[in-house]
Amino acid sequence: MSGIKGALQRLAKEAAAIASAPPPFVPAAPVDDDNLFVWRAVLAGTHGSAIEGVAIVLDLTFPPDYPVEPPNAGFLTPVPCPSAGARPGPMTRASRCSA
Repeated sequence: MSGIKGALQRLAKEAAAIASAPPPFVPAAPVDDDNLFVWRAVLAGTHGSAIEGVAIVLDLTFPPDYPVEPPNAGFLTPVPCPSAGARPGPMTRASRCSA
């Protein structure tokens, strides 16, 4: 199983698994049933965490050779960060928060 067909099969399997047993605090699903390569996820800030009560929305774009290559993530919700500022968009090496 390789290439686009393999990626589609894998993404369909993962979408079904997530739909039948959603992980806590991270709902995710394809944005459109006709395109399994673009998903939306919501990271929910859990009690006691630095982002408690905050929902961070991001888009995941999967490459045609997934799972060999990882998806790209783009934040739709501005994420406060001392070194990167609060701005939406893809997180790059230059915009990462430093610990």
